[in-house]
Amino acid sequence: MKRFFLVSLAILLLVTLILGGCAKPAPAPAPGPAPTPAPTPTPVKPIELRFSTWLPPVHHLPQNIISPWAAEVGQRTEGRVKVNVFTTEALGKQNDHLQMLVTGIADIATCQPRYSEVTERFPLSEVFNIPWFIADEFTDPTGTAKAIREMAFEKYLIPMHLKDVKVLWTSRFSARVLHMATKPVRKLEDMQGLLIGVVGEWTQRAYQRYYGASVENLFAPEVYTALERKMVDGTEYPLSFLVGFRLVELVKYVTMLNVGSGVYFYAMSMPAWNKLSPADQKIIDELCAKYSELDAESWIEEATLAEEAGKEAGIEFITLSPEEKQRWADICQPLLGEFTAEMDAKGLPASEMVDDILKMMPK
Repeated sequence: MKRFFLVSLAILLLVTLILGGCAKPAPAPAPGPAPTPAPTPTPVKPIELRFSTWLPPVHHLPQNIISPWAAEVGQRTEGRVKVNVFTTEALGKQNDHLQMLVTGIADIATCQPRYSEVTERFPLSEVFNIPWFIADEFTDPTGTAKAIREMAFEKYLIPMHLKDVKVLWTSRFSARVLHMATKPVRKLEDMQGLLIGVVGEWTQRAYQRYYGASVENLFAPEVYTALERKMVDGTEYPLSFLVGFRLVELVKYVTMLNVGSGVYFYAMSMPAWNKLSPADQKIIDELCAKYSELDAESWIEEATLAEEAGKEAGIEFITLSPEEKQRWADICQPLLGEFTAEMDAKGLPASEMVDDILKMMPK
């Protein structure tokens, strides 16, 4: 009987184990809703601006000023503004750059008032090209020449002629010298019968004729070809042209006249300026103040490099004696009065501007 009970208990345990093994496990709890992934931020498309300059990429201004300024604008605005630089008249001719801002071909441009399209808008700027009147800014220890340029733009040129663009900063070319490919010029009489390539309107043409030379109007990008093909005997441009426009390959003599030089400025079209946020406009204004100073430093550095390159190439540099230089200056004395009379006759405040300039000059 006891044996029967134990056998029955063993069978019962075995059946329990078998049934328990076959039992279905309890269902797992239903999963909750999957979390919604955070949306990927849409990248902000930068405002792209076209910066046009007629200068070649090897010139010191695109190298030292324009391209670095463009890069720093992109960096300081954290990519919100991208400036693309176009050199060597890629977007338009040298004398069209101000108009290119008005028509929207370019958003930013290097503008020089002397050239034909803009000279009609900037006739008063010719005062800077009158030889031996306003000193070379980059060799003027008093700072007067720089102050005169800033006054002329702020009081006359910008209010009268530049209301439709945003002027970023202004500057001035370094003093002009004679680059001669055919013969040296050591005294005033050596100018007789020469054909000199010049730029712009009547000022430079007038005093070259006072010297006894004939003139050929040449834009800067045309100078190399004109000298190479012997279309002119020489040209009158800043010393930096030896390097910036490769004249070192053609010029044999440089006469260091160091006469007047034209002004230029960098400007942005108003539609392009108004597209920028106030924060980015402030950044650009700060950078323009910085690069205005660097612009001047670049001219000083380039003049040194150009003279070194010229000497290495065997160019003879000719310096006039004080007495000889005075002869050149004396023959040009009537030009200031002629300029003032002509501008006044057009209803422009030339006399007022010249008076302001004279008051600023050292006594």
